[in-house]
Amino acid sequence: HQLKVPEETTNTAAQKAETRPIKVGDYVKPTGKKYATGQTIPNWVKERSHKVSQIKGDRVLLGNPSGINSWVYLSEVSLV
Repeated sequence: HQLKVPEETTNTAAQKAETRPIKVGDYVKPTGKKYATGQTIPNWVKERSHKVSQIKGDRVLLGNPSGINSWVYLSEVSLV
């Protein structure tokens, strides 16, 4: 016998969510606890979206020149 898994037990929402690489010009929200430089990210920064100004390796520069101008890890931002 082959066990049938009901449709509703699969994570269809995650499968439907569009995932694409973050690029310069996108708006993101930081999700990590610390900047790439080690300082703690304040809550007000996490509550707002910030424009990606530059991408270098595993880090993104947010809000340059007229924003927060801070580096965070690419793995710790979410696209808005």
